[in-house]
Amino acid sequence: MHLNCDTCGAVLKRPPSRVYEHNFCSRECQRKWWAENVANRAYDAKARNAAVAKSNSANPRRKSKLSDEQWSELLSRARGGQSVNSLSKEYEIGATQIRRVLARR
Repeated sequence: MHLNCDTCGAVLKRPPSRVYEHNFCSRECQRKWWAENVANRAYDAKARNAAVAKSNSANPRRKSKLSDEQWSELLSRARGGQSVNSLSKEYEIGATQIRRVLARR
């Protein structure tokens, strides 16, 4: 089967079992194609994902799931000896979050 290199256009002769979506005459052409078509997209995706992760990171000013009254009740129960893990399940928030608030107040 005759086909062309995706980078330089050189004519290639390959059996049908070795014909792929992208075909190259050499590693050099493959690397050049990869750099132009895949590497930049991967880098852009990494940068985009990093920006999204940064914007979604823990924000100390983010509104809590619980109202001030709920926090007061939860903290008084935790200080009274109730398990932080049981409170976290009841209020559907993380035990670590409760421990952090306890440490701050």
